[in-house]
Amino acid sequence: MKVSVIVPVYKAEKYLAQCVNSLLAQTYPNIEIILVNDGSPDKSGEICEKYQQEHPSKIKYFFQENKGASVARNIGIEAASGDRIMFADSDDWINPQMIEAMMKLSDSADIVACGYVNEYSSGLKVTFDFDKLHKHKLEHNDKFELFKNRLVTTSIRGFGESADLGMPWGKIYRKDFIGNIRFSSEIIISEDSLFNLYAFQEAKSVILCKGAFYHYRMHESQITKRYNEAIFDSCLKFLEEVRIFTDRHYPNEKEIYNVWAVYIFQVAVNLTYVLKNSPYTLIQRINGINKAFMHDAYYSAFKNVSLKHLSRRLKFLVLLLRHRLVLPYWLAMKIQEFLSERKRG
Repeated sequence: MKVSVIVPVYKAEKYLAQCVNSLLAQTYPNIEIILVNDGSPDKSGEICEKYQQEHPSKIKYFFQENKGASVARNIGIEAASGDRIMFADSDDWINPQMIEAMMKLSDSADIVACGYVNEYSSGLKVTFDFDKLHKHKLEHNDKFELFKNRLVTTSIRGFGESADLGMPWGKIYRKDFIGNIRFSSEIIISEDSLFNLYAFQEAKSVILCKGAFYHYRMHESQITKRYNEAIFDSCLKFLEEVRIFTDRHYPNEKEIYNVWAVYIFQVAVNLTYVLKNSPYTLIQRINGINKAFMHDAYYSAFKNVSLKHLSRRLKFLVLLLRHRLVLPYWLAMKIQEFLSERKRG
């Protein structure tokens, strides 16, 4: 079976060669690499063209005006000729045996997911491996728990083994079951998770594969680490899509929406009012957080979410806002961001 590896490319000239070389080095021979240049202003396009010319039978190259990674991935899905689809980010890399190891489990699965390593510029490596969940097939109850835990695996089988399954990378999808599932071009935050909510829901079988094969590069240029004035609007669009998903598939389970609303609120607040490059004064930040909290999309979720589905950090933050302690809430978020910066180096 052929695996189509889709790589959206944007401002990746520094890392792209490492990514493509790791794909070319796979021990599984039957792959095609689809590079989609998302109007990158650097030399990424030249690098893509060079690799395509050197490996014309293995690499496809497409160019589009800058429309975002979601549109680039959708182009890759349409162009894929493989029986299986896999995604990789252009600044990441994978171990040589990744596809081979995952394909050994793919005959009986619509999705195979492996572990990964978060790679920090400081040299810190944080590994997430499915040691205890290797070859575990997610059943209906597992998927429901996943959705209530934002696609984080902590609750599965009570092992407490944590890994984030919201990202499209680190997975191999059977192409024919994907159907019309696509990435939303109107959402700039957590659009990956929205894709996987539908993909995991539609999948009849999901298998977890032991091995931290995927290396995810953590750096400052990621959207989750810089101020973006459009983030609150995008988060509201994302939550509306989550509401549509839950109404369609879990109409009597509001907890899925509540958990996602609490999480995405933290993301929006962090990117708008906490990061050091935020343009607002302290008073504007506190007032902005308070106003956002009172929005219908968030207020009822904070009041009704079950704390058992939240991390200790999120529990603390939720309790602060439930008691309208906005300044302590902002200070807690600020301390968290400071500690995260030190961790990233």
